[in-house]
Amino acid sequence: MSGRATRDPAPFGHEHRLTMSDALVNSRPIASRDGTRLHLTEMGDADAARTLVVIHGYGEHGGRYVERMKTFTDAGYRVLIPDMRGHGQSEGARGHVMRWSDYVDDVRAVFGEVATDAGSTGVLGHSNGGLIVAASILAGATPVAAAALSSPLLGISVVPPKWKLVGAKVLSRFAPKVSLPSEIDPEVVSHDPDVVATYRTDPHNHHVNNARWYTEAVATMDDAHARAHTIDLPLLVMQAGDDRLVSARASAAFADRVPDAVYEEIAGAYHELLFEPDGQRHADRLLAWFDDHLAGGA
Repeated sequence: MSGRATRDPAPFGHEHRLTMSDALVNSRPIASRDGTRLHLTEMGDADAARTLVVIHGYGEHGGRYVERMKTFTDAGYRVLIPDMRGHGQSEGARGHVMRWSDYVDDVRAVFGEVATDAGSTGVLGHSNGGLIVAASILAGATPVAAAALSSPLLGISVVPPKWKLVGAKVLSRFAPKVSLPSEIDPEVVSHDPDVVATYRTDPHNHHVNNARWYTEAVATMDDAHARAHTIDLPLLVMQAGDDRLVSARASAAFADRVPDAVYEEIAGAYHELLFEPDGQRHADRLLAWFDDHLAGGA
């Protein structure tokens, strides 16, 4: 088992404030329902008329999104970006979750920090965060007017070896915190070589797949597809066309079942749309989506 698989981050220090690219960034701990401490990054004016909550993907952390989310703070939004449990600077064994509802509880905790009403609030989830957002919407944990998913984990492109699949099911039941090396190749997250290099070396990323997380993810994907037709808010699904990690076909099928969904597939793009060489274009598209669907604009 990888040493990273079971480590917890160092204890939280005091509230941290800095200025990055002229956007005020404030990080502090919040507590999830079971007491797990989550690292929360806040950007923009605390009194902003609109709020966007951003849920990152598996193996990464919220800090990666700070520079790109300046697109939203420049437009007058407050942005909240947690590190989910077992990720980044939040507590928990790396990548581990005992039940998917723990992630939903983390999302509830973040929404407890939102000052705007539902009509002026949106949520964005990338990859694993997309599945977390879908499950949270279905659980009634996201008081928002609109949502967006970026290359969501609604089907898997990278199929692990059969022995890993069998092993994951056994370990999930008898040793749920055990993790194995990840199947994610950093070369296919983005066409930008700098992004790939940073992804490999970022100390807040981890590179393991947790046994219990895997079986919970599969069950949650099945449930999300089965209940997609009950989602009753505007949903934008932006899917990388050359995604080697999640299934574009599954994303399209999910969007087709949501009554008020727009599906957009970006031809030739790798998994992390916001970190592609033309990532700013995708951030601008997301901003236009939320501007069109949230109250409180100029």
